[in-house]
Amino acid sequence: MSNDDIFLWQDWEIRFDIPTRQLEFRKGEQLLDELSSVEDTKGRDAERGLLQLTNLRIIWQSHARSRVNVTIGLGCITGFNVKIASSRLRGGTTQALLVSCRVPGKGATSTLSAAPGSTFEFIFTSLVKASPKIFLIAQSALKAYESSRTYREAKLRSAIVTAKDLILLPGERIFTRLEGIWNLSSDQGNLGILITTNFRFVWFATFVENFNVSIPYSQIKNVELRETKNYPALVIQTGPRAGGLLLGFKIDDTAFRQKVFTEIVALREAAFEKPNYGVHVDTTESTDKSTSANSVSSSIRISNSAVNEDEKVIIDDKSSGTGEARNDALALYYTGGGDASSGMDGSRSIIFSQLLGLAIEQPPAGLTLERLWSAQ
Repeated sequence: MSNDDIFLWQDWEIRFDIPTRQLEFRKGEQLLDELSSVEDTKGRDAERGLLQLTNLRIIWQSHARSRVNVTIGLGCITGFNVKIASSRLRGGTTQALLVSCRVPGKGATSTLSAAPGSTFEFIFTSLVKASPKIFLIAQSALKAYESSRTYREAKLRSAIVTAKDLILLPGERIFTRLEGIWNLSSDQGNLGILITTNFRFVWFATFVENFNVSIPYSQIKNVELRETKNYPALVIQTGPRAGGLLLGFKIDDTAFRQKVFTEIVALREAAFEKPNYGVHVDTTESTDKSTSANSVSSSIRISNSAVNEDEKVIIDDKSSGTGEARNDALALYYTGGGDASSGMDGSRSIIFSQLLGLAIEQPPAGLTLERLWSAQ
């Protein structure tokens, strides 16, 4: 079984032109809204497709060619803007959703993934007359995603404890709490409290509460009871997204040690079978707002600061062409940032271009000056 099937990647990667199997919703992924007539204006000009918003990502897929698609994790999105667009395909004005993105620097799990640190911009233009509520729901989904990262991500030394009590997440309940549990991360070890809940495994030091770890079961790669030189230990290994951590805990009581081990294994299996990603969006409110808006302008006022009425996107009626579609689209989406040839600050190496006779930044991996120029 591949990492795509086991570990969550949908919310923190950007992938282009992937097999349709990877566009299928994983367990726990929920459709929030969709729009069937949307143009991916920046990369697939004049090509209509389906735009879907889930609690993990945005998906656009061409109606004509299913392999022409893009999936954008909510964890990659740095901001939304809704703008008025003049559409020559539909005629008149419509709305366009501008999506600014930066891929987290945690490493890609697929060759189809954009390089960590890369920045992109996408423009999705509605080709329907009605003001699409999906643009409003997308902003709510991003806020819900940002406020619920603890459901999906491992946390080290974070504010998860107050007065020796775990700060519970919405819907969370404690199964087991054991005191006097040693964390074996150092030679001396640290005495602390171990907690299992329906969402995660938690340990924090008794005397220094900010020395802690919170690991969602969906990020646990392996859990086992292992014999060390001096004593048996409960060992937990995290997946690649959590940095591949290897954590050991000493539980002196054999019965408690076996109970915790069995419990974590069962909770991990339950988390993969029926995960809770913590992203809950009330689409009813957004729908009511969208319904009450009787024009593009009134819908834009609802979006407040996310909208810029002065900036317009002009959609030209030209063929999308064929050729090397993935590289051409990637060049159009790309706005700079760290790929394999980038420095630590995101800047790329300076090279001499024989074609231009100038010193230039090295193009992104897989692209040439000719492709970048023809993609304009």
